[in-house]
Amino acid sequence: MGTALATLTSRSPMNTRLLLAALFLAAPSLAQSLTFVEGNSLVALDVHVLEEGKVGIDSTMLLQDIEILPIEMTGRSASQELRTDVARRDLRQGLYRLELPGSSRLFEYRRLGGLQWGYLLVPASGEARVVLERPGIGFSGLGRPFADRVSVDHNGRTLCVLAATGGMHVVRLDGTTFPSTGTPERFVALPNTAVPMSLMVGDTHAFYTTLDNRIWRMALASGAPVDCTPTIPTTTVRMKDEIALSGDGRTAVFLYGANNDTLRLFRLNSTGAAVQLPPPPSRYEEPGYLPEGEGNLRLILNHDATRLFYIDGVIRDESHLLDLTGVLGDLQITQDAIFQPYIGIHILPTFKGNTLIASIGDPDNMDWFAADLAPTGNVVRNLTGTGSFAQPFPAGALVPSKLSFAGDVAMITDLPTADLTRQTLRSINLLTNTSAVVYQDLPGTLVAGSATTGEPDIVVPGPGDRLYSGSTGGLLAQSPPGVRIAPPVAASWYRAIDARITPDWSVIAFYLADGTVVFGPAVARLRQMTVTHMDSLLLNTDHGCILMAEHQPTRELPLSPAPAVRVFLSGAGG
Repeated sequence: MGTALATLTSRSPMNTRLLLAALFLAAPSLAQSLTFVEGNSLVALDVHVLEEGKVGIDSTMLLQDIEILPIEMTGRSASQELRTDVARRDLRQGLYRLELPGSSRLFEYRRLGGLQWGYLLVPASGEARVVLERPGIGFSGLGRPFADRVSVDHNGRTLCVLAATGGMHVVRLDGTTFPSTGTPERFVALPNTAVPMSLMVGDTHAFYTTLDNRIWRMALASGAPVDCTPTIPTTTVRMKDEIALSGDGRTAVFLYGANNDTLRLFRLNSTGAAVQLPPPPSRYEEPGYLPEGEGNLRLILNHDATRLFYIDGVIRDESHLLDLTGVLGDLQITQDAIFQPYIGIHILPTFKGNTLIASIGDPDNMDWFAADLAPTGNVVRNLTGTGSFAQPFPAGALVPSKLSFAGDVAMITDLPTADLTRQTLRSINLLTNTSAVVYQDLPGTLVAGSATTGEPDIVVPGPGDRLYSGSTGGLLAQSPPGVRIAPPVAASWYRAIDARITPDWSVIAFYLADGTVVFGPAVARLRQMTVTHMDSLLLNTDHGCILMAEHQPTRELPLSPAPAVRVFLSGAGG
């Protein structure tokens, strides 16, 4: 695939017309819809739903006069920005949304000037629906009836949001209903005032803390919250607000103690009582989620809750890796035998299986490391080696900025300490523990595309934009200087990019898994390109919307002349 897509000037051996015709013959014939918003400004939009497979049918208006708000979620970290396997916050076309696994997305809105507030779900089928809406509150009747953030499980199946006046809304996003209400939503009265930033939704339960320093667990399916606060030998207690949740959503770790200097680490599963972990009371750091924190987490569980990364800040931040199965011992990663004294700063920590990946060092003088626990000796490896590959590791020479995974390859952007104007792209093979600089002098940062299935590919801007595989990290294409590549869109069996030749003209390029690449139509003033879940390609332009669909000729959608704002919310697109 790499040779066939070496540059965007490659030519396919396949006839262009034959490929373009074939692109839309393999999609399943399923009922799908297109959801879009339009209006004269971003604060006054109408939501429309249009059946994709029916020609000449007008759209149905779902909501009128809405403003899509900058939705915020709990448990958000800096390393989530380019991940597609978990719920994450994203900004596309000036609209914030939560991108959910399975190609769904969630928007928060208010309408009629604040008389109504709610959440709009655009599922994989494309047919949007309101999953929760409540009237405004307060003297004016226009106040926000919800907390300032929501919580969604990693799989995107359940939404929980606290009501501003008390209680919690639990909403199923997977299309099922609660037996107790016969609807996808149930309201739960809470015995104490919950801390909004603490709410974390797992696979079957939600976990949260309250202002009276207590922790609660609540079954999502039914029932009320259960107080799971442990007993400790003190009358003065302090519960830290933020909770670490495992990737599978079944285990939470929280901090509780007499004060901030004598906190204890506790584990709480979906069943049973809270259990104190082996580390002694100390000044442990809570996660530090965005937007209040910096998002470089200081308390993390891996997917199956067998490993815990934590920071002991009693003297200077010291990082640890703990085996929660109890088989292996605690590893102080930044001990003097492994790192030279006083190194303790870390950035973008995350787990890949049982392996912790993080950049560690002094401020603006860092390297990337992998840490593992092993029966015959714990292992910490320098993956980039700008300081030294040998222990004790000195400070490195990198200033990390972004991290993304493509299979077993970590793709990172950083600035060399010696020249903060030269951003580089670096790849780290986690199987061989080797790294290499693959691109220098980046004018921007990694930008992920979107996909209806699988991993989206990644664009790295430069004098010639580069396109990398989201599944392998391999280079797919590089554009000629002056040609910009928009984030790619991926259907079930083909992918497409908007190659922007001039500010007003684009050429659509299609590329397949076997390495075939072909150029499609030239499009004037392209606003947005989207792949629907029927594998059709939708082109949203200043002059109208064109749909290239299976078993149908290319056609214009029956929409009014393009207003100032028209954005498609469904499908895989920008």
